[in-house]
Amino acid sequence: MSVDRSLYSKLRRDAESNYSPTLAAAYREEDEAARHSVTHAGKCEIIRDVSQRFDRPIDVLDLGCGTGRYFHCAENVNSLVGVDPSEHMLRQAREPVMGGNRNVRLIRSTLHEIAFRPHSFDLVICVGVLGMWCPLDSFVLRRVASMLRLDGVVFLTANESTPDHVTLKRRIASAIQPLLFGAARRYVDFRLRDITVPEQHLRTLGEENFAQVTITKWQSPTMRSDLHCIMTQPRWQHS
Repeated sequence: MSVDRSLYSKLRRDAESNYSPTLAAAYREEDEAARHSVTHAGKCEIIRDVSQRFDRPIDVLDLGCGTGRYFHCAENVNSLVGVDPSEHMLRQAREPVMGGNRNVRLIRSTLHEIAFRPHSFDLVICVGVLGMWCPLDSFVLRRVASMLRLDGVVFLTANESTPDHVTLKRRIASAIQPLLFGAARRYVDFRLRDITVPEQHLRTLGEENFAQVTITKWQSPTMRSDLHCIMTQPRWQHS
């Protein structure tokens, strides 16, 4: 399996540099306001439902946790680890939305580089990262699968490829891009990079690494199409 480590390194540097202390604080304020939104509520409900399926307190990993927006959604939690490449976002995650969960550990890293002992977690969450901040590939999913226990579950969202429809945010970003410079220009350039994910590609990768894959579509008020995917029973157990 070929791994483009130079791309992963660039993605990490971009993510680290794009969130200044001011932007991270603004992002945290936006998280607080968004907790009553349909977008947040829908994803939170999925996380809550999945975490309640276990008959024991669970260990949770949030990859790309940002300011800890979804920490409070997980229930029945023994421990929770949040991973993000931005030190400023992690600083905000110390006081997450609605207080989050107890026993939270924050680590500055990326989902390509972070390493845990195999089978360390019951539930892995990755929301708003794949197809937006980094590509979804077999390397990523195999790493995630290896971190899960026998009955482990991953809930991820991916920005779906929609070649016939350009979102409102993308249209605005494309229009203002030539007028920007410095950090603002780098941020918009990064967000306009097309690393969206076709649904069939997500399903194929999922079925290579997990015994059960369920995908549903969700469309944001800005017309962005997200794929909500729940994958269970990592295939390492069948090897």
